[in-house]
Amino acid sequence: MLLSSCKKDFSKITASDWNPNVVAPFIQTELTLRNLMGVDSSLQIGDDSLMVFYYQRDSILNITADNLVEIPDTVTSYYEFSLGDLTIGDIMQAASVTLNDLLPYVDPAVADTLSANDGNTTIFPPFQLQSPVTVDLSPYEQYETLTFSAGYFDIQITNQLPVTLTNIRFDIMDVVNNSVVQSVVLEQLFAGEVAHDTVFLKGKTLSNTFSYVIHSVESEGSYPDSVLIDLSKGLSLQMNARDMYVVSGVAKIENQIIYSTHEWVNLDFGDARLWEILFAGGELQYQMQSYLNLTLNILLQLSSASVDGVVPENNFDLPANSFYESSWGLANMDIDLTRDTNQPFNRMPIYLELVVQPTVNMVAFDSSDKVKATFVAKEMTAESVNGNLGKHLYLIDEDTLQLDLSFFDNITGQIIFDNPVLTFSYQNGFGVPIVAHTNLYGVNPITGDYLDFGIDSIVFNYPSTEGEVISDSLIFDKNNSNIVDFLAERPDKLIFSGDYQTNWNNDTVNFITRTSLLKANTEIRVPLVFSTTSLVFTDTVDFLNGQADIPVGSGALHLNVDNGLPFDLEISLLVPDSVTGEIIDHVDFDMIKSAVVDAGGNVLSPTQSDVTAVFNQSFIQNMSRANTLQLRAKTVTAEGGSIPVGLYSDYKLSVAISFEAKLQP
Repeated sequence: MLLSSCKKDFSKITASDWNPNVVAPFIQTELTLRNLMGVDSSLQIGDDSLMVFYYQRDSILNITADNLVEIPDTVTSYYEFSLGDLTIGDIMQAASVTLNDLLPYVDPAVADTLSANDGNTTIFPPFQLQSPVTVDLSPYEQYETLTFSAGYFDIQITNQLPVTLTNIRFDIMDVVNNSVVQSVVLEQLFAGEVAHDTVFLKGKTLSNTFSYVIHSVESEGSYPDSVLIDLSKGLSLQMNARDMYVVSGVAKIENQIIYSTHEWVNLDFGDARLWEILFAGGELQYQMQSYLNLTLNILLQLSSASVDGVVPENNFDLPANSFYESSWGLANMDIDLTRDTNQPFNRMPIYLELVVQPTVNMVAFDSSDKVKATFVAKEMTAESVNGNLGKHLYLIDEDTLQLDLSFFDNITGQIIFDNPVLTFSYQNGFGVPIVAHTNLYGVNPITGDYLDFGIDSIVFNYPSTEGEVISDSLIFDKNNSNIVDFLAERPDKLIFSGDYQTNWNNDTVNFITRTSLLKANTEIRVPLVFSTTSLVFTDTVDFLNGQADIPVGSGALHLNVDNGLPFDLEISLLVPDSVTGEIIDHVDFDMIKSAVVDAGGNVLSPTQSDVTAVFNQSFIQNMSRANTLQLRAKTVTAEGGSIPVGLYSDYKLSVAISFEAKLQP
């Protein structure tokens, strides 16, 4: 507060000027509340001239997409594909045992009769084999040896002779392994009749060379009927191999699909269960290592993904015992993560088709031979996600807001503000229910006491459409917080901490984008409308030193006030020691009545008052120890502090103090 005054140097009064009574102006000034409150950047003047304390802080809370979706830096998945069962094409071999082939193995007399009547119609004589007959088959050219997991040899025996055959017994032999593949027994086979038998191949290991060993064939002949004897006819033996699956061997392999399946890359998003993700960046690398003696054609497809409407895929050959690697860029790739019915979230399907290419030469193979695949998703960033982020609790780092309440510095006493407001403004682009549990408090700089603001939680509105941003604010005032008591304690800082929780209300549908954020700002607006019974302003008054030798016996200070402030004033003039600052003397004036105010605490008209305070010679002497004076005003708001009043910048206090003294000769 700056006080201007007229100063008179009494040391220059001469004897010719002597007058036992001297009256002179001492202080004359006009103050507005803007002067009284001092210069403070946090004080603003409203359109109606009401003074308002205003504090704003941006980004008291800033939640980004990275805070809510924890995308792992690297996800690696390993797979092994065994060769498994291969198919072998159908094979057919036929052999015939003619009557001429059997002649050496029957009774010579019978053999002679048959030879003599070849081509004639006559009685066919009875006969039987006297020793086994072996019929060799040509080796199969498709393989050398096979171990079967499934398959059949269908055997067809046809009697081409004109007589009934009985007691037919023969073995199908694996020549290389010298083992019986199947024994066939037929009690009777009529002329022209066809008989069938089946060999089950499961579990058998066979070479490619077979023979028939006929142990027994008999016939009673045709008596009394005459039949055509044809030595080129006999038994027709045919073996058809079908539906064969093999697990190992040496063979020529046909073109065939050995795998047509989906594998799953599990994307671990913590508690989040994502249904769809649009990537902003990243890479999916894949490697294929063959331990087969076969060339594979491989189709890889991200079957639930698309980039600009195109499904990413790669078709390539993987030669025998070789290595292949490549990658897909994930930028702009949209992937459906719900295709796995067992886990319809966080699972990226990869379709694989492994096709064995046909071989020209024989190759060794085994069903346990493998192809190993590795998929590595790395440096993934999301443009947007849909799903459920889960109920997850995140801590809010403690933040300190330094409150600029410097306009209080020259004011003591209690102030009860009538309508202070803290506004919590925010913008929210997350389609996620979020509640913040806040710990908002201040600290009294003198006592160190913690002052609770009284805000327990903040529930944020959120958009219902991707790309939408909700702008909203929450108002905390005397009705829903402790802001009045909080400011009454004059904290120098506001400390904000706590946590926030997603999906606190069990919402199941969430969406966020890479640019989504929840950003909250805070502002405190305190209109200087308050009530008080003990508010004290103190300011410094400059004056002319050097009056210690003035011959003053006693005197008085006459105070004339035109009070346009809504306060009753008790004014004192204080004399501080220039060295210690200690108040060494003072002059007190009687109560100055406040301006006339209406029921709302607004000034209607100023009140004029005249008061006088006396002093003695020691007061003048004590002023010699001071280089400034202090003017202290203790205020009570109108009606004894019962009416809240507003401080308007154009409110004025006009003060005139005159100096009257009796001079001693």
